[in-house]
Amino acid sequence: SYASDGRSRGKDGMDSCNANIEGKVSAFVQSSDATRNVPFQLVLRDSSSSSSSSAQISINKAFVDDSYKVSIPKTSIGNVPIASYTCTANVQNMPVLVQSKI
Repeated sequence: SYASDGRSRGKDGMDSCNANIEGKVSAFVQSSDATRNVPFQLVLRDSSSSSSSSAQISINKAFVDDSYKVSIPKTSIGNVPIASYTCTANVQNMPVLVQSKI
């Protein structure tokens, strides 16, 4: 999800705004091994080319170790929360999708 929290004029005279982005990462692991789920590596990457973005990531230490190896026990059923993140970026010409629910 995202929310625009302000508008300003950029160096080139174009309108820009700050976008706050929040998200959650979850995993659902189903393994044919009856005794354990196979661990996997979590790769974190900011693909933004903007130097004006900032990201904060919160890792669920119950399932993720310091080297970002994710181990989900067989006793965990369904989606398991792995991480959550927030990012703030200054963007120009950001399209906005507006949805209404009835």
